[in-house]
Amino acid sequence: MGKLFLYLIGILWVIVGVLSVFATKIARKKIFTKLIETSDVKKLSPIPITIGLLLILASPYDRHAILVFILGLLAIAKGIAAIAYPKKLQKAKEWMIKSGDNVYRAGGVLLIIIGSIVLMGIG
Repeated sequence: MGKLFLYLIGILWVIVGVLSVFATKIARKKIFTKLIETSDVKKLSPIPITIGLLLILASPYDRHAILVFILGLLAIAKGIAAIAYPKKLQKAKEWMIKSGDNVYRAGGVLLIIIGSIVLMGIG
């Protein structure tokens, strides 16, 4: 089950990264902005916490277990921050909406790299 989760999350990260890099305007306006604007960070906080726990549990199935474990911890921290500091995350959401295309492209490159590392490490 851990390998399956790593495959799914790795593929998802690569797909979102590719969309962010090569279809920046479409991905930004049709997907990211709508998700960012309509979401309530406090209500969605269980999602990163759950994904973080799943990453931690799946980390032994990857050769880059430390990276996967750290990503899990960061996801959990994000979920907890959404509960504890929803106003600060609201400011981050506003910044993301106002940021330029290059920010989305840079994030996309980072997602492609992390997703590829996770996928290559599954063993």
